[in-house]
Amino acid sequence: METKILIIDDSLDDYALVKRSITNSGIQAEVLYAADGVMGSVEALQKGIDCIFLDYNLPKINGLEALKKIRSQGIDTPIIMLTGQKDEHIIVELLKEGANDYISKSDLTPETLRLSFEKSRQLYKIHKEKEAAITALKESQLRLSEAQEIAALGNWEFDSETRELYLSDEAQNILNYEKEKSLFPMHAFLRHQVHPENIPLLVTFIRNIKKEQNYAITLRIKTFENIFKYVHIKKRSDTNSFSDKKKIIGTIQDITILKLALEETKKAKISRKATTMVLTVAICIFLISEAVIDPFVDALEIGFLIAISFKGLVAFLLKPLETMLERVMLKNVTAKQLV
Repeated sequence: METKILIIDDSLDDYALVKRSITNSGIQAEVLYAADGVMGSVEALQKGIDCIFLDYNLPKINGLEALKKIRSQGIDTPIIMLTGQKDEHIIVELLKEGANDYISKSDLTPETLRLSFEKSRQLYKIHKEKEAAITALKESQLRLSEAQEIAALGNWEFDSETRELYLSDEAQNILNYEKEKSLFPMHAFLRHQVHPENIPLLVTFIRNIKKEQNYAITLRIKTFENIFKYVHIKKRSDTNSFSDKKKIIGTIQDITILKLALEETKKAKISRKATTMVLTVAICIFLISEAVIDPFVDALEIGFLIAISFKGLVAFLLKPLETMLERVMLKNVTAKQLV
């Protein structure tokens, strides 16, 4: 694709000089022209312009004002200033406002133009790559933040020299901490935030953390709302030889819901076992009563009917006994009807 260059200069002679230098430098380009800064700032809006040569001494608005106007329009195309004098104060001001380079017209040759053009284009390329990298990093951080929020997963960093604990935004969200503060003295954290029963566990974790590549514990941590949460704290393996060895990093995850669910499941299992035992005892009593204590059969039959309501839970265990008992009850009912 052919390079497109815009020259902004009120002097046709200077325009011809710059255009000729472009041709003689070996740069294959389509050259556009604007006679003043106002027209030039409009022409600069065209798509596909690769470089702008901007004269400083212009009518209507000078080169500095034209430069500011072009940059204010969001145009980041490389701009090389053409000056008639080497005034350092002006040059510094031009570079500060976004000029990529400058050439004194007295020093303008095909070679100086080519070098300035290539340098400006290279700096522009580096700038765009840096912008793309920053954008990609921000997007990556945003995705990571969203993923951590969904997983209730945050980062922490412990400085073994200052004894300070850093918590990421999501780590602070997990613990309901105020985001104005991200560094916490470890002794204060131990004293106020960790459940007393878990302090020895965390102290052991800190002592052994440098020795272990992978080390994890589960603690109860108190939030600023005085609610204890279960958190899983893990030290990440440090394989980077250039990392700061004084700092130890890891993750923290809120597992309160999981922990409570496991406890409820455990309680449910215990309750089911208890129900099974009660039902078994009731059936045994019923069998004994059928054989020995006939006067109490009616009462025990009611007990059996209550117990049998739980058969859905243990039917697969007690089906044979249930069938036998139903036959016995049917026999009793038939006998009473005959009487």
